[in-house]
Amino acid sequence: MLELLLPAARFLHYAAAMQLFGIAVFAAALAPPGMPEQLSGRVRGLAIACVGILVATSLIWLGVTTAAMGNGWADAVNPATLQLVLTGTQFGRTWLTVLVLDLLLVAVVAARPRWWALALLSGAMLAVLGLVGHLAATGGWTGGVGRASQIAHLAAAGFWLGSLLPLALSIRLGADAEVALRRFSGLGHLAVAVTLATGLVNTWLLIGGPPTDLASPWQALLAAKIGLVLLMVGLALANRYVLLPRFARDGAVPLYRSALAEMAIGGVVVALVSVLGTLPMG
Repeated sequence: MLELLLPAARFLHYAAAMQLFGIAVFAAALAPPGMPEQLSGRVRGLAIACVGILVATSLIWLGVTTAAMGNGWADAVNPATLQLVLTGTQFGRTWLTVLVLDLLLVAVVAARPRWWALALLSGAMLAVLGLVGHLAATGGWTGGVGRASQIAHLAAAGFWLGSLLPLALSIRLGADAEVALRRFSGLGHLAVAVTLATGLVNTWLLIGGPPTDLASPWQALLAAKIGLVLLMVGLALANRYVLLPRFARDGAVPLYRSALAEMAIGGVVVALVSVLGTLPMG
C-alpha cells in the first residue's frame, strides 16, 4: 500500500504545485487584457482546486513517510512519531515549510486569489520540493549545485507545464488568445531552455552521463522521461513557429489540440518523476 500511495501523493502534489504556479503567472502576466469573466472564473476555480490538492497531498505524503519511518500506519497519526519526524529528520524540517506554505495559500484563496501572491507562494512550494529527493540527499558542493539546479528545474517546468491549461482555455474561449500566445512565447522559450539545461545538469550529477543502462528500472524510467520531454519540446516549437503564424488563417483548433497533447505528455513526465523519487538509483 505504501509503495502505491507515496508515488500517487507525490504526483498529485507536484502536479498541483506546477499547475498553480502556471495559473498564477498566466493570470498575473500573460492573460489577455481585461481577462473575460468566463475565463477568469475558470482560472480562479482551478487555482482553488490546486490549493485543496496541495493541502491534502501534503498531509498524505507526510503520513506515508512517517508510517514508513515508523512501524506502520499507527505511527502515521501518532503525535510523538510525527513530532520526531518533523523535528528530527531533514525531510520533516523541510516539510514544516511545506505545511506553512499550505496555510498561507489557503489564506490567500480564502481572501480571493491575488495572483502575484499565489505565484510567489506556489513558486516557493516548488523551491521547497527541490529540497526533497535524490539530489537533496547528496552532500558537498555536488549537493549544493544539485539543489539549486533542481529548484530552477521545477520552477521552469512548473511555468511551462502549468501555463498550458489556462492558455488552452484562453484559446478555446476565444479570449484574445493570440495576445496570450505571443506573451507566453518569450517566457516559454526561456522556460524550455532552463528546463533542458537543468535537466542535463541533474542527470550528470546523479549518474555522470546519459541513462544508458536500460536494465536498471531507474535509468529506464529516466530515459523515458527525457524522450517525452524532447517530444514536448518538438510540440512547443511547432506551436510557436508553425501553428501560431497560421492562427489567423487556421483558427484556434490546431493550437488547442496541440496544447492538450503537450499537457498530456507533461502529465506522464510528472508521473515518471514521482515514481523515480521513490526508487533507488541504479
